[in-house]
Amino acid sequence: MDPESTPKAARKRSRRHATAGEDVECEQDENMSAVTSSASTTSSKRSRHSASPIKQINRLAAQLRPLEKLNFSQLEHCPLPKSISSLMTKVRRCAKGTLTIPLSLKDQILKRDPDLDPEDNVWRPDMPVVAAHAPTQYSADMDPNLLPTQSYDVGVLHPHLQTHSSKPRPRDLLPSLLEAEMIVDQAQECQVADDFEAGWNSHVHGPLLVLACHMSQHYKRVRSVNLTLAPCLRQHQRVSITGKMVDFGIYLQPSPVLRDAYKEIEPEADGESRYFNHTNFEQIARKPLAISIETKREDQGGSQADLQLSVWVDAHFDRLAGLRRTALNVDDRSIWLPLLKVIGPIWYLLLARGDYNELGELAGTTVYSRYQLGDVTTYHGFFRVFSAIHALVDWAETSYRPWFERWVSQSQGIESSAA
Repeated sequence: MDPESTPKAARKRSRRHATAGEDVECEQDENMSAVTSSASTTSSKRSRHSASPIKQINRLAAQLRPLEKLNFSQLEHCPLPKSISSLMTKVRRCAKGTLTIPLSLKDQILKRDPDLDPEDNVWRPDMPVVAAHAPTQYSADMDPNLLPTQSYDVGVLHPHLQTHSSKPRPRDLLPSLLEAEMIVDQAQECQVADDFEAGWNSHVHGPLLVLACHMSQHYKRVRSVNLTLAPCLRQHQRVSITGKMVDFGIYLQPSPVLRDAYKEIEPEADGESRYFNHTNFEQIARKPLAISIETKREDQGGSQADLQLSVWVDAHFDRLAGLRRTALNVDDRSIWLPLLKVIGPIWYLLLARGDYNELGELAGTTVYSRYQLGDVTTYHGFFRVFSAIHALVDWAETSYRPWFERWVSQSQGIESSAA
């Protein structure tokens, strides 16, 4: 039995080839969680924290400072900040597969993925490989879809070989066939073996995140981290959850502004320790988290993942309230953060909103779950997820970083919540 999850009755596996964004996780999962929890109430030794994830989420929604979970479709009636709206446009395009696979790999991918069609709008046009000694000049009015997928000579400036290069990449890079094959094969192997969560993380999700962040145009400023050992600070956590909270995160590398802001953070009880985040995980003490990721094996379902992500992001919002160094404007009382949930090989996007009162205190958290990105046991699913991660990394660097730097520094004002 996996020690990181509550026991659940067996359920049918999810369909893996649903349309982009479709909620494919069986409703049976949540029902089974409640049934299993109900059956366990006969034990007199049952802890008050052992209620089913659904029951705990319902209890949190009724608190004075509510933590509520809503369906992703309800975002249609919710006004989104410009940066989040733009992110969703990019993510939806990725989830549909639009221009996500290099055209140069078309023949090889078609042989490996029977669900793809030569006429699909998934093939991203390539340009001739650029030699290291002859850089291409790009103009602002060029169609970004016609920029090269690999803008450097693979033998000379491949990102895995030349990470010390200070030259910015003109765009995100896409993986080679060998790199895609490695992740897809490992995902298929984990699924066949019904591998544990740790196996999925070490062989599939972790390598995929590292690869996607490293091949992003922001690879020097945005990175991924394993958070399985990162506890949530008690003063920010509203529900005690046994074991780890989330598995991975995407964070910002320190900038001069962040280095200065870090020195001004009020220290913890020991008088010395300081943290940008709602965890005392020292590896990211000076590196603000932008996106959190929770993974589960297929037979665990998503309810426990939703609970862990909800409690974690609620603590994140609470920590942000304590970091603010500027006056709170009326229009700046909502902060949005994207989240990622992975069930087996299937990746989903969630959005969370933290609402603040006139005193700048967290008044409530809403989590919208969920939008399907792709299934990494297929090549088309892998490239969809890979491209979506690039869109999230771009949001972290171009939207969340400038917003966060203003939030934690003594400046004249804060623009409407870009986060």
